[in-house]
Formats: sequence, C-alpha cells, structure tokens
Amino acid sequence: MNKSIFGILLITLAFSFYSCAEKVAVAESKVNLPGLQCESCVVTIKTALKSVDGVSGIEIDKKTKVATVKFDKSKTDASKIETAIAKSGYDANEMKKDMTAYNGLPDCCKID
Repeated sequence: MNKSIFGILLITLAFSFYSCAEKVAVAESKVNLPGLQCESCVVTIKTALKSVDGVSGIEIDKKTKVATVKFDKSKTDASKIETAIAKSGYDANEMKKDMTAYNGLPDCCKID
C-alpha cells in the first residue's frame, strides 16, 4: 500500500516538473486599428482574435486605436493576427479590411 502511494506521488511529481519545464515563447504585437469606433468594434475584433490559435491576451485601447495582442510564437504570428482582424471588417496595420465583412458591421462601426 505504501509503495503504491509512493509510486503515485513520484509519478505526479515527475509530471509537474515536466509541465513546469515547458516554456511558451510569448510574443506581443501592436496593431493599429484606424477604423475602431465603439465598443461594438472592440467586441467584434476580440471575437475574431479569440479564434486565432495561440492568442493568449488581448487589450484594445479605444482612445489610441491600438490593440496589444499576446500570443504563442510557436502557434501563430503577427500576420495571422492582422488577417483575422481584416477578415472581421477592420484595417489592421497595413492589411486592408475585408469589404464584405465591413458591409455587415453595424452602422456605428463604419467610418463615414
């Protein structure tokens, strides 16, 4: 009985050390969002970014119109992040918005 408990404890410790040793290469990308207008825009962009595998953090400043996105470099990159935003109907840095998605946005999210 004691040997079984000791064995389980040893295996548990081994797995916990293994998971601690696994480091994630986190990167950060700043994305200019010139078309950002309102909270609905923020929700749409965050929803698009959450669908990108590897994105771990999203902060959007409506005042400066800049998104700060944290992501796992082994799973995605800045280009994929910009593409996801563009496909949701917004310009992202130099990447132009998808016009079909833009036309489907609420009026408050469109630039006059």
